[in-house]
Amino acid sequence: MESEGFDICVHPGASFLVGFQQVDDHLFDPKIKEEYTEFCKLTIDDFNSKNDDKMYVFEEIVNVNVLYVATARTWYYFTLDAKDTTVDAPVHAIKTFQANV
Repeated sequence: MESEGFDICVHPGASFLVGFQQVDDHLFDPKIKEEYTEFCKLTIDDFNSKNDDKMYVFEEIVNVNVLYVATARTWYYFTLDAKDTTVDAPVHAIKTFQANV
C-alpha cells in the first residue's frame, strides 16, 4: 500500500531523485508553525463544509512532509489530528486526517 507521501518515518535526507522530505521546521519556528496550522485549519474547515453531519476542530500537527517539484512548486503533505465536536461524538473522539496542500 502506498502512502502517497504522507508516511515517511525515517528519511535519509534530500536527494536529487527523491523529492519527498520530512520536515520539522514547525517545531522550532513559531511563524512556520502558525502557517502550517492555518493550512491544517483550512483543511478541516473544508472537510466540515462538505460533511454536514460532522464538526471537527483542529488539534495538532502530527507530521509534515514536503515534495519539491522541479517547476519550483512545493507540495505539503500534512498528517494532523482533529477533535470531533459533533453532538453525538464520544468525549475524546480524535480523528487523524491527511491533507495535500
